[in-house]
Amino acid sequence: MKRLNWLFVLTLIVTALGVGSVSASENSPAISQTALQADTIVLGTTDSISKLDPADAYSYHDWEILRNTNEGLLRLTPGTTDLEPAIATGMPTVSEDGLTYTFELKPDLMFADGTPYGAAEVAASINRVIALDGDPAWLVSAYVASVEAVENTVVFTLAERFDLFPLVVATVPYVVINPANYPADAIENFPAQIMGNGAYMLTEYVVEEQAVFEANPNYHGTAPLTPRIIVRYYQDSPQMSLAIESGEIDVAMRSIAPTELAALRETEGINIVSGPGSILFIAFQHQAEPGNDPNVRRGFAYAIDRDEIVDRAMSGTVEPLYSMIPPGFLGANEAFADVYGLGADVEAAKAEFAKSGYTEDNKLQVELWYPPEHYGDTAADVFAVFKEQLERTGVVEVTLQSAEWSTYIDAATNGDYPIFMLGWFFDFADSSNYIDPFAECDGSDNMGIFYCTEQMDGFITAARAQVSDPDTRAQTYADLQQFYAEEAVTVPMYVGTVNYLYRDGVEGVVLGSALEFHFASLTKAAE
Repeated sequence: MKRLNWLFVLTLIVTALGVGSVSASENSPAISQTALQADTIVLGTTDSISKLDPADAYSYHDWEILRNTNEGLLRLTPGTTDLEPAIATGMPTVSEDGLTYTFELKPDLMFADGTPYGAAEVAASINRVIALDGDPAWLVSAYVASVEAVENTVVFTLAERFDLFPLVVATVPYVVINPANYPADAIENFPAQIMGNGAYMLTEYVVEEQAVFEANPNYHGTAPLTPRIIVRYYQDSPQMSLAIESGEIDVAMRSIAPTELAALRETEGINIVSGPGSILFIAFQHQAEPGNDPNVRRGFAYAIDRDEIVDRAMSGTVEPLYSMIPPGFLGANEAFADVYGLGADVEAAKAEFAKSGYTEDNKLQVELWYPPEHYGDTAADVFAVFKEQLERTGVVEVTLQSAEWSTYIDAATNGDYPIFMLGWFFDFADSSNYIDPFAECDGSDNMGIFYCTEQMDGFITAARAQVSDPDTRAQTYADLQQFYAEEAVTVPMYVGTVNYLYRDGVEGVVLGSALEFHFASLTKAAE
């Protein structure tokens, strides 16, 4: 039996950060570069662009792009979960009742195209997220009653006290956008360019082919070390593995499959940094059959054998997960193991299915949806094993369905799939962010889950008010996880590891516990 053995996941920071001299280039004075450094670094990924509007984007790679091209009031220090000011002059002033947060802005701020901006544009950007109500809008609407510009400050009034609010402010829905790139009254997921206020501009891109980033000449912070970053998109892990091995790309991001990863570990000139990755889980649409049937959901929870999935589909490279809150976060436990056991219980699963009339003579017919490339080439193998496990009950027949990521994520979050695979890495480093998006009335519909109960919302509200009392809050999360497991809101499968590979000569690959990959620190020795 594999048990979760990561101690304090949040403290795991793996850094391969080089030290180089800094000088200004004659052609681009904003760039810190020496003659011994290349002017372009090429990254590769099997991920894809699906949405590039901060009001609607809600997947890892989309946020990766938006974090490199846009910034808000606060950000995470690269390689850590520590907050630091971005376009704010410092941390906010907080009212005595904990409901008002006031941020002062740096002077003379400009977008990449030279357009000045200030507090009014920051407040308008955040209010736009609320008004357009895209997938990540809950990260604002769940906490913020109002946001307004007062001279050179941005003032938030919260709906209820939440002492971790500064962590939320560092997420993508709070970045300031250039009005030239995005209309005020509509979502624009594929702008021609992104001339934001981040370290880089997105100057051109073709979805599923290539994206080109140029250093922002008007960036308010430390100038990036490399003038140009190119991201190339690969169909699968074998293609990207050949690209990093041959030198076609300098850095391979997500995802290299276990088979290729094992070979590349032995390849001279290839380096690897690793960190804790996403959790993977089975999601149900709670307003559609059969996801709206708690007996079916509990049948799934009894039928799954996580160890078999880990061994057969993932070659032992991930760890089984028995709660949506992974190890290292406050209150994390193994509630699903407590309720359903550590392995598959076929008879218990059959009994749950039978409560809803499903038998060998009246089998449950289900479709399981997954994206074949977004979570790595192993997603198909994971669901193939899970299909076998469900069908071992003798009362379930499974049809596997897949769709490429941009189609998949829209359909999944719109509620079109009754049962589907999702992965998750936190928006901000708190236990709440592994529960609220999927189980809170105000958030779960944005994930295509549509779960809503007074009891669960009661737990969530209580936990938000208990930030200053971690012992009480931990107990609230223990009770919440027990209820979550009994409801089988979703069914956690495993927690993974993310690996970034880079060739000799590349420095500045910083992969911290927040999995924010900043292009600005990357350098490459000139050939």
